[in-house]
Amino acid sequence: MINNEKMKLILKIRSGVVVESVANIGGWISSPEGVHFVPGAIYPDLFPLLLEGTRTDDELASAISVHGYAIAYNAIAVLERLGVLITGNALEFSQAGESNLPGTRLAETANWVAAARAEESRRADRLFDDPLAEQLAGEAGFSWLKANPHAATTLAIRTRFFDDFLAEATLRYGIRQVVIIASGFDMRSWRIEWPEGVRLFELDRKELLTKKCSTAEASGALPSCRPTFIGADLTVEWTSLLLDESVGFDPAMPSAWLIEGLLIYLDDLQVGRLIDDVTMLSAAGSRIGIDLAAMAILDPRRNFPFLKELRVRGCPWRFGTDEPNRLLEERGWDADVCEFEEAEKRYRRRTPMWDSRMTREPKDTPGFFLVTGAKMP
Repeated sequence: MINNEKMKLILKIRSGVVVESVANIGGWISSPEGVHFVPGAIYPDLFPLLLEGTRTDDELASAISVHGYAIAYNAIAVLERLGVLITGNALEFSQAGESNLPGTRLAETANWVAAARAEESRRADRLFDDPLAEQLAGEAGFSWLKANPHAATTLAIRTRFFDDFLAEATLRYGIRQVVIIASGFDMRSWRIEWPEGVRLFELDRKELLTKKCSTAEASGALPSCRPTFIGADLTVEWTSLLLDESVGFDPAMPSAWLIEGLLIYLDDLQVGRLIDDVTMLSAAGSRIGIDLAAMAILDPRRNFPFLKELRVRGCPWRFGTDEPNRLLEERGWDADVCEFEEAEKRYRRRTPMWDSRMTREPKDTPGFFLVTGAKMP
């Protein structure tokens, strides 16, 4: 448990940022011994600004200096990782043994993605057809999409990109084992025409997989491959579930892995551990597809209102990188990076991603990356 005396800090929460301290705004140092707060004499001008309670979120985001805002937002991330939960305007400590990792509320993002795929399926020029997405999205999914209409095209492009990735892996490279991690309401087992002999393994929370399968069964839809559904908490050890003899996964054979829409919700350690696990289970010639956010997307000075909304919903964005190739290359994969703008051109779609709540400055700053890789011998 965090030692309040060691931290030398009194915290209050307003609008998702640290706003009061016994010291001026300072920096955080995390070590095996704990978290240390370094008084920020170099930022004395920030204290009255943060303490002021009359500014709107947008005004606050633009007014706080570059370093001070990043430190304040980073403080919250550190506290979360150490077991501190932020709820409303209070700072609460988790009970012993309570997990602060992505869980039930993160699972709600499956409804959002399903709504976006349903919206795309209605278009005459659709990039794919997902006939069951509308049923799976539910009211919660379409309510979110109504508030975030820019996401429909963004998620449609991402979906089609990874459809093409899986088609290439199975058709061109002859891979017959496909693993989708955090598959949510992904309906690729049903909506894609897979080559003969493909086995598809899906891992996610049991309740999501159960709802998806029951919806497909009720509609009379039949899978076009041999799917296996594995209920798993992907923030803890999960590889033994896939390696169970009754499942039928063979790590000695090349596999195609898809991790779509997950990594941004994990912290650095969780991301590294997950990619390490996948690498361990991947024979030479395996393929992998992941999506990543650039650091600019996670910068609260630019995207504070949008990031705040995600935090309030219980699924904050955590992980980003400006070197997306390194995540795979350092683990023995030959990586190919596609900036999202390249995918827009490929599919002849322009997504209004950068709305009033999510902006990039300067405008040529990368946003998202779609990354594929091949496992080297």
